Amino acid sequence: MRLLLDSHILLWAAAGTLPRKAAELVVDEYLDTCAELDKEPEKAYRGTFNVRIDPALHRQLAVYSLSSGKSLNAAVEEAISNYIR
Repeated sequence: MRLLLDSHILLWAAAGTLPRKAAELVVDEYLDTCAELDKEPEKAYRGTFNVRIDPALHRQLAVYSLSSGKSLNAAVEEAISNYIR
């Protein structure tokens, strides 16, 4: 029986905590299992993306981040986290 690996194991492999050859085998096994189950492999996310927003909202966010002692990125991450909870 083949082991269906989840994204945590793939991230572990990609993070370099496994020897390269072992990581390649883990990923190959995952892709083979996905193909057998006719399932799309999970997409890896880098954690970066571009967002276009209204300039006034951008300004408000910049003022908020400065007054809170946060970076603009930290303020955006906080807002998104609060929105999706």
